[in-house]
Amino acid sequence: MKLDPAQRHILTLLQKDSTLSTQVLADKVGMSPTPCWRRVRDMEEAGVIRGYVALVDRHKVGLGTCVWVRVKLKQHSADVLDRFERVVKACEQVVECYELLGETDCLLKLYLPNLEALSVFMEIRDPKVLRSLAPKSVTAPVAMGVAEKIGGVPALAAVFAVLSGLVGALSGRTLFRLFGLSE
Repeated sequence: MKLDPAQRHILTLLQKDSTLSTQVLADKVGMSPTPCWRRVRDMEEAGVIRGYVALVDRHKVGLGTCVWVRVKLKQHSADVLDRFERVVKACEQVVECYELLGETDCLLKLYLPNLEALSVFMEIRDPKVLRSLAPKSVTAPVAMGVAEKIGGVPALAAVFAVLSGLVGALSGRTLFRLFGLSE
């Protein structure tokens, strides 16, 4: 879906406060409520807006420890990857999971009450979590602090402008060299 400037503005506002009424949103964007509501509805139907959530302060609900778990799998068969995905989805401690290229196959972000909960997750007392997948290696750096930014997707117009300018400025030969490819 190609977004017009009004839709981009609406997205920016909704990412900061998804509880804005259509009237308030329309006032801030500078249009009447009905066209504003239609734009929001169109973005919802197109999947641009996937839903609305409440942002919970994890510290206030007893999840003060943030851990990144790096997993390198021994095997990469479809069966192993499917089992890994099922195990990860069943772990309520995992709030994000990224499949990566390079040294690490997957990066899991966990919110836990303390480091003891990490030892439970890391199979010392709960073998079903990772041991069932026979990983090649697992490391778990613990976040000491965070410079938290809430707001979702970066300013959309700026991202598109930078990317289109970058791609336009690079020749095909430069792109091949950048990514280590032969022509």
